[in-house]
Formats: sequence, C-alpha cells, structure tokens
Amino acid sequence: MPAEEQTIRTVRSDATLIQGGWELLDRVEPLWNQTRDFHFQLAPQWRKGLTWEFTDRRVALIAKGTHGHFIALASVDDRDVGYSICTIEANGRGEIDSLFVEAEFRKQGIGDALMQSSLAWFAERAVDDIAIEALACNEDAVRFYARFGFQPRSVTLKRPGNIYP
Repeated sequence: MPAEEQTIRTVRSDATLIQGGWELLDRVEPLWNQTRDFHFQLAPQWRKGLTWEFTDRRVALIAKGTHGHFIALASVDDRDVGYSICTIEANGRGEIDSLFVEAEFRKQGIGDALMQSSLAWFAERAVDDIAIEALACNEDAVRFYARFGFQPRSVTLKRPGNIYP
C-alpha cells in the first residue's frame, strides 16, 4: 500500500497525516525511540522489560501483522511528530501496537487524528476486536484511550525483576 498524504483537522493548520504501511517504519524509528525513552522515565521499574531496539521491534511487528498492517504518521512543517502502528493478527484480532505524539505537540488534536485514522482503518476491514496496551502508571494515555471507548478488560500485575524481598 503506497503512502498517502492528507491534511488533517487539528488546532494546527500545518499538520499533515501520512497513511501507509511498512514503508513508513524508517520514519517511525526516531519517534518510537522517544516512546521507549518516555516509558523508561515514566516507569523505571520496568526498564528491563522495555529494552527492545527498534530493529527487533520491527521484526516482531512485521511477523505479527500477517493479516494487515497500517501506519499513520503525523507531520508538522515537514517534521514527523507522531505516529500510530496497527496490526491484524492471523486470528483477526486488531491491535494499536503503538501510538505516540511528541510532548510539545500534544493537546493539539494530533493524537485524536492518529487514533481516528487507526480506528477507521480497522472499521474498513470489519475488525471490531481491537486492543491497545498502556503502562498502568501512564494515566494520561489511559484517559486518552478511554475517550475512544477502550476499557480495561483485565489487569495483569507484574513484579519487576529487580525487586527482591
């Protein structure tokens, strides 16, 4: 699927949304690294489990998205500032695998545009079993996802590997 660019409605008139597939992964990499670093700072106790390099994440995403994949990339003044990556697994389950907007561009409608384009992509494929995962301590993300109808279904508690009694 070739990348397609469109102007998006945000509070910024200079924002564009590029929609495509794996061909956009190279542009996502620097933003994904920011996502990982943000999670390191937000939840240092989980740092050990968040140490993926993008090359490994790329391989895992491509292997996972056997029945479909989608990337939306938000840009402002030709600068990539946010993205979403979605996959459909062999069992038909959809997942928004990653969604991120740089801090200085949050609360400007860019995250909404990324989420709406992701959900529209799933709807076009009749995928209604869609999941998204967030760190429990990332309350802003949990509230953001709730605005789009996502609700906790179960809670998995983990014990960080670097904590001993």
